[in-house]
Amino acid sequence: MVRFNGESAKLSESAQVVSSVVSANPANPILANIKLVAHDDSGAVDLCATDYDIRIQLRTSGLSVERGGEVLLNATQLTKTLSEISGNSINFVYETPLAIIRAGKFCAQLNSAPVENYPELREAAVESFFQIKHQDFKEMLENVAFAVGSEHSRFTLHGIYLVVKPDQVEMVTSDGHRLALMRRRGEFKVDDQQTAIVPLRLMKTIERMLSPSDKFVEIGITENELTARTSMGIVTGRLAEGIFPDYTQVIPKNLPHRVILDRKAFYSSMRKMGILFDEMSTSVSLTFTKGELRLRCFSEESGVNTDELPIEYDGEEVKIEFVGNFLIDVLRVSKDETIVFEFQDEETGGIFKTAAGLVYMVMPLSSKER
Repeated sequence: MVRFNGESAKLSESAQVVSSVVSANPANPILANIKLVAHDDSGAVDLCATDYDIRIQLRTSGLSVERGGEVLLNATQLTKTLSEISGNSINFVYETPLAIIRAGKFCAQLNSAPVENYPELREAAVESFFQIKHQDFKEMLENVAFAVGSEHSRFTLHGIYLVVKPDQVEMVTSDGHRLALMRRRGEFKVDDQQTAIVPLRLMKTIERMLSPSDKFVEIGITENELTARTSMGIVTGRLAEGIFPDYTQVIPKNLPHRVILDRKAFYSSMRKMGILFDEMSTSVSLTFTKGELRLRCFSEESGVNTDELPIEYDGEEVKIEFVGNFLIDVLRVSKDETIVFEFQDEETGGIFKTAAGLVYMVMPLSSKER
């Protein structure tokens, strides 16, 4: 038997995060559940889940636990129930096979599953943790996540390449056609450089675990796993195997041309080009001439869209074709008033730079792809 009561808001918040780890169609049906563990000695309730790649345990404190114990409940049903009554005081009673949740006159009876059939969530074998500032972690993730490789790209590009040095942390993503890099300076408690290819899903889970009160997220890396701790709890996930490409050799250096673009105006023009995007790879040509940037998008089925923007540029005329969505992506994530674009010619990768510290290299379409 399990019995506790208290405010449901934080418990509901934890359930939302934990349920994101639960697969919609797990190979093992038992993994469709969340394991609830009530502690009568501390007045806390843990919610745990795993899909074998990620295992998570979040704690909600400040509850009145009259009788501790464990119960296994369907993740979707538990999460939806708690969400609908979030903000209300709840009374939870479990006695095989039903868990009864009451809030005011509302009553939900949830069927339980055999808790002994749920896999044991082993502790991570992490020897040491380093800290990344909450805001830095969120900003870096938000700025590079869009360039993570799809299922059609190389396996090593399916995640975020995390590089931690004693004085700097970097997040790098690439899908083979573009690359996003963001770094933050600081003091990190690592003796030597540590690297890991972290699946995007694990990084997003860590982001969900960050509360406004968290100043840092603590991260520990082992040979094949990454563990993160916040005030909500702990999560451990499997790392992607393989070697991430040497991004320092990919980003072109000393490009001869540089323009400062009004981000909102450029974004508006690109959205106008996007009206004709009939597939993900539809191209947009950028032609840089003295004092002007000309944009053009052609679709055999729909027609042609063009636009012009004033720019400060007095170099030679250069025309470059890019996948349109690759440009829209960086303009969407940036919040800056201006964005810098450095380029050379129609065959060399161009680089966008933001005031927030994002370096985004995108390859132009080759003559065969145009």
